[in-house]
Amino acid sequence: MSIGRLMDTATKTMQTYQEAIDIASHNISNSGNTNYTRQKVVFSPVVAENASGAGVKISDIQRIRDTLNDTQVRQYTSLNSNAQTSANNLSQIETIISEPTDDGISNYITSFFNTWSSLTTDPTSTSTRSNVVAAAQQVSGRFQEIFSGLDKVKASVSDDMTVKVNQMNTDLQQITTLNKEIFNTQVGGNKANDLQDQRDKVINDLSTLANITVSMDDKGCANVSVGGIQAADMNNYNQFKVLNDNGKVKIVSISDNNTSVCLNDGKLAADVDLYTNKIPSYYSSYQNLATNFANSVNTIHKTGFTLEQNGTSSTNINFFGKDDGTGNWEVMDGEQLVINQDIVNNPADIAASDTASNDGNGNIASKIAALNDTKISGLNNQTFIDYYNSILSQVGSDKTSSDNTVSSSNLILQQLQSQTSSVSGVSMDEEMSNILIYQRGYQAASKIVSIADQLLQTLIGMLT
Repeated sequence: MSIGRLMDTATKTMQTYQEAIDIASHNISNSGNTNYTRQKVVFSPVVAENASGAGVKISDIQRIRDTLNDTQVRQYTSLNSNAQTSANNLSQIETIISEPTDDGISNYITSFFNTWSSLTTDPTSTSTRSNVVAAAQQVSGRFQEIFSGLDKVKASVSDDMTVKVNQMNTDLQQITTLNKEIFNTQVGGNKANDLQDQRDKVINDLSTLANITVSMDDKGCANVSVGGIQAADMNNYNQFKVLNDNGKVKIVSISDNNTSVCLNDGKLAADVDLYTNKIPSYYSSYQNLATNFANSVNTIHKTGFTLEQNGTSSTNINFFGKDDGTGNWEVMDGEQLVINQDIVNNPADIAASDTASNDGNGNIASKIAALNDTKISGLNNQTFIDYYNSILSQVGSDKTSSDNTVSSSNLILQQLQSQTSSVSGVSMDEEMSNILIYQRGYQAASKIVSIADQLLQTLIGMLT
């Protein structure tokens, strides 16, 4: 090997090991970065034209990833985010329900029927009649608080969905931008490892919002679909919006309202399910309870007689409700369980007696008090409290299911993330060991340069 070639080989070797040291240093600098992927230097020999050895070069700088593990991480991230969001939403519902507490509707319904029981023994008592009205107002007020609370949660979830869809649109745009940057970098003969890390982070963030599918093309670009809809590639990205269709929401493409995302997991799936399914179901159950409660009381109350006033007692009076203006009697006015205003103004209009002009008779009051233990056909042949408990049970079951999914998916995610860390994370010991190896290679090459220089100086001396 000529002195010039020896010098050239040693110099390039020094450059190669310097680059390897830089890469190892880059790994160490990002050891605390959870979104960083460890990079591995791959060396290969340089072969001269005559097939003899001509030193070493870096043939590749690999990102150490386990693509199957990455796919599972995204899958369980979506599942966990769905369950966590659902659990948080249902916690708000449980707070509104306030059971079991003194302010729970079950306590107010029981108190209402207890006042009728008291009226049975003293049907002419003005204070007892006022207590009946007050208890009815408590029940009505509590129903209204629940309906109003459910509406507020629904409005809050609606706002959250808009924010999350906007974030999803931003993520999709970033993925397309990064795809282009990665492609252009690689076409230029450079490695785009750090850009790929940035793209992976955006994709992982996207997986918290919805169920996604990711595939890589032959250009190294990520093709991402959201809920079965093509969403981003190297050239284009889709944009989505929240569409409310008669109280049911769905996520659709801005360019085509008929193209809707099929959400199975992610935060958006939990929000859509709560808004479209769970809250309407709870709302309907509470409304059914309130309506049957009022109608059951009215059915008996209409057969009774009020206190005698101006020499006569009246009958066929509803305890709950009002005329809607068209001659129809409605017990619900929007979200309010209405108490007959005539009774509110004059508790003497409470029909406690089953006989006209017999003020001391409390038989109707007794029948109404007995409703507390009566099975109502409109409530699946359950009592008011049993039916109400079934609503609570459904909410509790939904919350428990979400909590259990959070716990199980957290455990799996921790295992998957630990596996990711073991494969793609930076080992300080390994990198320090690599630096020592590269440093020794660099030092050996520098000695060759020194020897080649000495040989060259000797040769020059011989010729002068």
